[in-house]
Amino acid sequence: MFTTYQAVAVNDAAPVVVRNNVFYGSGLNVGVVVSAASTVELENNTFVSVAGWGIYVVSATTSTRLYGRNNIFAFDTIGVTDNPGFDPSHQHWFGLFNDYWSNTNGNFSPASNTTLKLEGGDLTQDPLFVNRAAADYHLQSSSPAVNSGHPDARYNDVDGSRNDRGAYGGPRLNTATIADFIISPTTGGADTVFTLDASPSADRESESSALLVRWDYDNDGVYDTDLSTQKTAQIQFKDLGAHTVKLEVRDEGGFVIQRDEEPYSRQSAAQFARIDFTESKRVAIDGDGCVGDAAQRRAELDWR
Repeated sequence: MFTTYQAVAVNDAAPVVVRNNVFYGSGLNVGVVVSAASTVELENNTFVSVAGWGIYVVSATTSTRLYGRNNIFAFDTIGVTDNPGFDPSHQHWFGLFNDYWSNTNGNFSPASNTTLKLEGGDLTQDPLFVNRAAADYHLQSSSPAVNSGHPDARYNDVDGSRNDRGAYGGPRLNTATIADFIISPTTGGADTVFTLDASPSADRESESSALLVRWDYDNDGVYDTDLSTQKTAQIQFKDLGAHTVKLEVRDEGGFVIQRDEEPYSRQSAAQFARIDFTESKRVAIDGDGCVGDAAQRRAELDWR
């Protein structure tokens, strides 16, 4: 969510995509301001209660293009302004399937250089936020913005249904999951039961309870458990020495991260040093006369 004076400013000619953001609050004067010969795609954003403009195009040139799809502009002072700049003869904002509602001084600024108007699929209906007063801009199930966005399949929601307008609809940006787990104990004997706990794994877009995990107990590339939301597992090792266990974590969007670590199975107990994510170290153990092998931890991205 953005609440600062000017949230996103596009000042050069590089293409820009602005997707799945909430721009809100009286402290925000402009959601997105464009002052360059750039192509900007704005998809599935919510601009709500913005003190000035949701979108403000200034100093546009003949190459300036803004394509808005499946956005919501509600309770702003002005939805979209396309100022003359250096190209007063052309329109630079091209919107489809947006929802404009209760914008104090209009959906489009009177100062615009062209006559902006509602385009194909646009709505002028209350989006029915869950709780506007509490800044919860998810949509109620009865919202006219649900399942009414652009019908092209590339805009579908993550569950495969037709696009919901606003910040919580569409395919969304899916960032990398953090795969991590705890081994307890970290050393032991042939009879030791090791507990593997993947609860430290996390994801920005998925709740931890929804993350799927599976385990490869001997790192042979064949997983020994099925994907499950159960985050813990237990294993015994028959052979003494270092054993590498691999964890796979999959989020609701299908992003997969793998992580491996080495618990130690020894005749006698010894200390184990937790190694940072990308580091490899030798660990000297006092008391038992044991010296730990190099312990490594790594993460691999696997797009599926």
